Amino acid sequence: MSEKISRRELIQKSLFGFGALSLPVAFTGCNDGSDEEGSETQADFLHGVASGDPLQDKVILWTLLTPVDFSAPLKVTWEIATDDQFKQNLKTGTVQTTKTDDFTVKVDATGLQADTTYYYRFRFGSKVSPVGQTKTLPVTTNKVSFTVCSCSNYPAGYFYVYREMVKQNVDVVIHLGDYIYEYGADGYATEDAAKLGRTLPSDNNEEIIKLDDYRKRYALYRQDKDLQAVHQRHPFIVIWDDHELANDTWRDGAENHQDNEGSFSDRKLAALQAYFEWMPIRPVSNTDHLNIYRQFNFGSLVQLTMLDTRIIARDKQLEYKDYITSSGLDAQKFQADLTDPKRTLMGYTQRDWLVDKLKQSTATWNVIGQQVLMSKM
Repeated sequence: MSEKISRRELIQKSLFGFGALSLPVAFTGCNDGSDEEGSETQADFLHGVASGDPLQDKVILWTLLTPVDFSAPLKVTWEIATDDQFKQNLKTGTVQTTKTDDFTVKVDATGLQADTTYYYRFRFGSKVSPVGQTKTLPVTTNKVSFTVCSCSNYPAGYFYVYREMVKQNVDVVIHLGDYIYEYGADGYATEDAAKLGRTLPSDNNEEIIKLDDYRKRYALYRQDKDLQAVHQRHPFIVIWDDHELANDTWRDGAENHQDNEGSFSDRKLAALQAYFEWMPIRPVSNTDHLNIYRQFNFGSLVQLTMLDTRIIARDKQLEYKDYITSSGLDAQKFQADLTDPKRTLMGYTQRDWLVDKLKQSTATWNVIGQQVLMSKM
């Protein structure tokens, strides 16, 4: 489906739909966890913990609380310290989560020390989450270590790569997209799912289209023990690709979105809302949950720039079948469209932002994290 929607309309709709995603203000204090709202409600931390978007003085902390009663708001206590016994440089606070947020919890823990390993956890009544480990970015450094991954399709196989990444001593995990896949039980690379014990659950085995569908797919992935373990061990810096929404997504449509599946803009907003709920990512501002291109500085050694070449501005990809005539391929028209200077992959606003960042950079290495393979290394 190719449903046109202006950027202004999309932002207005996203502000309404993503209103519950504004992050709580972190504060230092003391709390024994005895006053959580809904503490009489049974709930547990079943999807692990995660951290992401580290800067020199802050980092996003994430978890999800699964309650028995889905009607009551829940107040969760978070803690972060420089030791795993939570006695040194402890910071703590509380945040409320509701069904509107899918009971996800995201905290921007601020006032941290640069280039420092931290440990964090969440509490709800007597329930305590697993302890996660994270690290802030350095002011100065002579060494940076990344591990990079993408394209994790649950029915296609086990996440052994994530298990190996847990063992690595790296500063950050960079995930370049396709964190989930949208297909149903008979979709791409699912033929061995039953043999592997990786079939999709009965309440989420169709192609995901609605907000609840996307949330359930993330929940499935985050129950994988290897994925939980790597999130628990390392901070992530993430970007989306197409399968977080639908195969071959572009600005106004996708190859895997048909007219009978409803509004593409509604599907797009649902997918992005679930992404921001479930991923440890910091919005570029409290009023912008569409743009995720952003920058991370590892001292003056590495400037990491994360781009969106997929969702916000990408023109529809060219397909040879659209240029077939009775006499064969219309190569002249295809070449003209292919070289049309008005076609864009990331949009003029993002392009200008990137050019400006690269011009201003004083880093030894400028690293670009994005969805398109540029060259072999």
